Amino acid sequence: MRIRYRAATVKRVLIVDDEPLSATVIEMFLSDRGHPVATAHSGGEAEQVAGQFRPEVLLTDYRLGDMSAAALIGRLQAMNPSIQAIVLTGLPPDQVSEGLAELGSIKVFTKPTELDEIAAAIEGAPVA
Repeated sequence: MRIRYRAATVKRVLIVDDEPLSATVIEMFLSDRGHPVATAHSGGEAEQVAGQFRPEVLLTDYRLGDMSAAALIGRLQAMNPSIQAIVLTGLPPDQVSEGLAELGSIKVFTKPTELDEIAAAIEGAPVA
């Protein structure tokens, strides 16, 4: 039995990860919280999905097979300037933050990341 927790602030989330299992785990967790979720496994696929899904939040791996997270964020910001971006990475955050700084306020989490921390970032709650 899965326990469902309804988030106070529900947002459309696009998850982009070239590791399908990671994307599926996060998708199930966020869906259980009431967020409409779409997934993509490459930057190009994410652009196509975003055109129809119109996400409010982009949750992306830093390293994608076909483009960087910075390139993807820039392209999706061109479609929706108010999109919230969250990046997951296995690299030290300071190495990642430099390349993302020009794109605005982007949250960066180092893998492995607690799912509750991701939810808090999406829903605007403080992270404990």
